Amino acid sequence: MKYSDTNKPLQCMMTNSTCYKQTRTMQVKGILWHSTGANNPTLKRYVQPSENDPNYATLIKKIGKNNNGNDWNHVSV
Repeated sequence: MKYSDTNKPLQCMMTNSTCYKQTRTMQVKGILWHSTGANNPTLKRYVQPSENDPNYATLIKKIGKNNNGNDWNHVSV
């Protein structure tokens, strides 16, 4: 899908992830786009917005809600 002024990419910052919440400061170098290698076309499996995201409702409407809690936006124990 081609992005344009009317079709902008979704931004879903995963501020509940282990990497974001870890105790040391990280210097962001860029963004890495990659394939999961899984035959799963459903984005909600991997990406969920943080509940305090001001666009939470809009993002959930577009992405869908992962009810299994196995997305990448949570702290791993």
